[in-house]
Amino acid sequence: MGGGRGPGVNRSHDDIAAMILEKCNHGKAVSRTQIMYGANLSFKSMKKFVQLLTDGCPVKVLDAVVDNGHVFYKTNQNGRKYLAAYHELQLILNASAQTIKV
Repeated sequence: MGGGRGPGVNRSHDDIAAMILEKCNHGKAVSRTQIMYGANLSFKSMKKFVQLLTDGCPVKVLDAVVDNGHVFYKTNQNGRKYLAAYHELQLILNASAQTIKV
């Protein structure tokens, strides 16, 4: 993810959203703590992104699941479509970058 950028380079909102959706896309719902550590985000940033992805701005791509009073998250069908488009765009951008580096 992240378009192949190295450490110390700021990630775009798209990169962070894709990291969160990837973390929540493996069949089992995950907690906010798992999202926070998996996407390397502060608690405040994680809350902002999870709210954005679950509230549907512009499209709801993450579902909240309540189990035993705890909230967990899973990537829904729209989120999987977003990930597919994100990965395709990364391939195109990487191929373009390789062409330009001649």
